[in-house]
Amino acid sequence: MLLILSLIALLLFYINFRWNRRRMYELAEKIPGTNGLPIVGHMFSFIGLDLENNLNDGMKLIKKNLPISKIWAGSSLFVIVNSAEHSQTLLNSSDCLKIPFMFSRPFLARYGLVIANGDIWQKHRKILSYSFKLNVLNSLQPLFNEKSKKCIDKLQSKVDCGYFNISKFIAALTIETTMKGNFNYDQDFYGSKIIDDIDSAKPLMMKRLTQPWMNWEFIFQRSQLYKDMWGKITELHEKIDEIIEANEMRNNNNEGEPETTYVIDQLLNKKYNLSHEEIRDEIYIFILAGYETSSVSLSAILLLLAIHTDVQQKLINEVDEFFDGNDVSVEDLHKYKYTEMVIKEALRIFPTIPIVPRKVTKEFQLNEHRIPKDAILIEFIYALHRNKDYWGEDALKFIPERFEPENMKDIHTHAYLPFAAGKRMCIGHKYAMSFAKTFLVHFFKTYEIKSTHKFEELTPKMTPTLEIAQKYIVSLTRRKNKSE
Repeated sequence: MLLILSLIALLLFYINFRWNRRRMYELAEKIPGTNGLPIVGHMFSFIGLDLENNLNDGMKLIKKNLPISKIWAGSSLFVIVNSAEHSQTLLNSSDCLKIPFMFSRPFLARYGLVIANGDIWQKHRKILSYSFKLNVLNSLQPLFNEKSKKCIDKLQSKVDCGYFNISKFIAALTIETTMKGNFNYDQDFYGSKIIDDIDSAKPLMMKRLTQPWMNWEFIFQRSQLYKDMWGKITELHEKIDEIIEANEMRNNNNEGEPETTYVIDQLLNKKYNLSHEEIRDEIYIFILAGYETSSVSLSAILLLLAIHTDVQQKLINEVDEFFDGNDVSVEDLHKYKYTEMVIKEALRIFPTIPIVPRKVTKEFQLNEHRIPKDAILIEFIYALHRNKDYWGEDALKFIPERFEPENMKDIHTHAYLPFAAGKRMCIGHKYAMSFAKTFLVHFFKTYEIKSTHKFEELTPKMTPTLEIAQKYIVSLTRRKNKSE
């Protein structure tokens, strides 16, 4: 009797659940894609997919390369977007600005511009935007030169020494630049345990993201995964507390409001009244988002150039034409047009952020489709950047010349989204481009680079940024001056 009553109760609960969400099911029915199985949806379709180690598996989720398609993961409706036209509407809509809960929780933080929503996001965006104004960015150019030259010197130990993973050097370069340029903290990070800990924490973050039951804090905080993740980021948090304390002391010794452009000074400004947790989380997420994306993108650019030696030679020719070997000035950055095309093409092939998730907070019109409230939109940037409808039959090839102005005039503005777009566009996109250009100019004035990897064999993986599974294995030789 008890069993029968329990089954009846479950049935009534399910009927009520479906009834309360009937509008979602009604609109979802009109979106391309199948409905999957009752209750579980398409969960069984995920079996065998290895998004962490092979993002190409994610392409299988797009039905017949449709511009929009749906997938049910249990009771959650995911709408996958692979269309520039839909992307333009989506990323500029105020009805889908929110980051879904499941995509923000793996970072073990409540605050931070990248993962925050609502009033918190607006407040932090306003605070941080000051430090990314053009005049502030220009003031960082000497630092970009200094840290680039330091990395070039460190790499000297690898010249003519066979193949090695260059990403460790690039990671140290980018975290040092991030720490000094934004948090007034200068330390040697080459060989740092913190870099290794962050690398070890990334697959743990992905593990939480891909295990839905870990979204429940009650379960997660009692799991071994929770202990492992905290173990990996503890030293970074201690370093962040050290940064906060040192800058608080510096500011306390100065009267009035801080006049510097450091991000840390904006966060510590008493007029914003941020709690210690807000400041610490913002720095933590800033480091993960800023250092990690720059490190991954620069490593990928170097590997692609090591494979495509003809492209590398064109870049070297440009460097030799404009660079005197001293410092790259702000005024000179615009001269390196081919270098910029190389960076853009690398970010098209391997976008650092392969997906942009958004939660629909209010039913809205996505071109010809009506998207229900509480659906999760997935802007599949990795697929969009390889979509032959926009990039042609050679979309899967590495061709920097496609970014020549005359070649881009007919390409939809939202077919290329390495930094997303709209109100939540990456706040540091100009910073990233200037830094990358500066480093590449210094690097290729000094070195040539090779790899045994083949381009068509490179496999992207999510960590949660997009990385190359085969690692960034290269060999270095020092360039000879013409006088030698």
